[in-house]
Amino acid sequence: MEIEVNTHGTTKVVLVPQEVAGETISAVETLLRRLLDEGTRNILCNFSRTTFVSAAGLSMFVTVLKDFHRLQ
Repeated sequence: MEIEVNTHGTTKVVLVPQEVAGETISAVETLLRRLLDEGTRNILCNFSRTTFVSAAGLSMFVTVLKDFHRLQ
């Protein structure tokens, strides 16, 4: 699955898929962790097209956010 990422200055804007559940959870998590590993510290998740986030998807976002704060 390809997830669109745009750059605006020092911010990476991630266009979150329509649904974050099942296989899309790992795709989004992999992308976010890759951005963090590359040193990106300004990430904006655009949920404008997202209609559903499963409980597991929400948990993934919280876990990635906690890991991000540990990097600060």
